[in-house]
Amino acid sequence: MMHLKWFVSFGILLLLLAGGFFFFYAKPIEVESAQNFGSKEVDPQIQTLVVDFSQKKPIERLIGFYESEAKRIGQIDDDPAQTQKRLESVASVLSLAELEWLKKQAIDRTLDGDARFFAVYLLALNASDDSLTLLESIAVEAVPQSKNKGIVELEVQIRAQAIEGISRVRKNTRARDILLDLIDKQENVFLQDRAHRALYGWETGSSPEEQDKDALKKVLYK
Repeated sequence: MMHLKWFVSFGILLLLLAGGFFFFYAKPIEVESAQNFGSKEVDPQIQTLVVDFSQKKPIERLIGFYESEAKRIGQIDDDPAQTQKRLESVASVLSLAELEWLKKQAIDRTLDGDARFFAVYLLALNASDDSLTLLESIAVEAVPQSKNKGIVELEVQIRAQAIEGISRVRKNTRARDILLDLIDKQENVFLQDRAHRALYGWETGSSPEEQDKDALKKVLYK
């Protein structure tokens, strides 16, 4: 019986890890709204970046930033905290047109998965009502049918990333309302579960990774 219990527990562990594998950043963050970001202390280097970015032409400035940062995906980052500040700073000053451009990137099936995940991630970092609306439109869209399981899985995970992004906007109660709607509107079972867990995370501050660990502990030590 002990061997059987071990194998069952190990199988559950694999399933839990598979569910979280595709998220762009493993470490969960609680994002601030774009309106609140300006009240925080920003180091001079970041401030210079934001001022320079703000003076450039919308859309064109985002495309340049997006393409430059996307190239860093998968590379060793010597200063992840500084990278996070850089992304948050730029995301906080994006216009509505730029947020809509990011949504187009996120749903563009001709792009690779990393580029699409990154677009969703930047949308979530903006954390405004407009970005929440766009994230909701990504998350609620029906998962396309295909014989190619890889394509279907990618589309599921793009929507899961959008749900995760919504749940991280914990200082806006509209995020909670959107998650409640997604539970009813999204027909995909996996995404329904993600929305449930995201809602729990929004209410408690518990990330999906922490929820997975708690669930595994209950299985192993009950």
